Amino acid sequence: MREGDIVYLGDNGQVFGHVVETARTSFVLEIKTAGKVKSHSLVKIPGSRYQQLPVLTKEDKVDIQEIAVKHKFDYLVIPTVQTGRDIQEVRLSLGVDAKNM
Repeated sequence: MREGDIVYLGDNGQVFGHVVETARTSFVLEIKTAGKVKSHSLVKIPGSRYQQLPVLTKEDKVDIQEIAVKHKFDYLVIPTVQTGRDIQEVRLSLGVDAKNM
């Protein structure tokens, strides 16, 4: 994170703030809009330098195998997809050959 970066919080991005201070493993936001942020809400950080963040966490991959694959879901929604590589990672987690896309 860098000072001045904008961060959106909440499932709809209704709360946002600017980074005013950074440290090695944390940062401080100055919140610009009021609203509720629940546990496990989305955090969105616009900017291309964050595209290297994984689209799926280890927990997501476990959930995909133990819930979606096991129960033969017809659809799986991944809200943070930015590149084709993200889709390949999801397909691999589902056990689908990503090369045959």
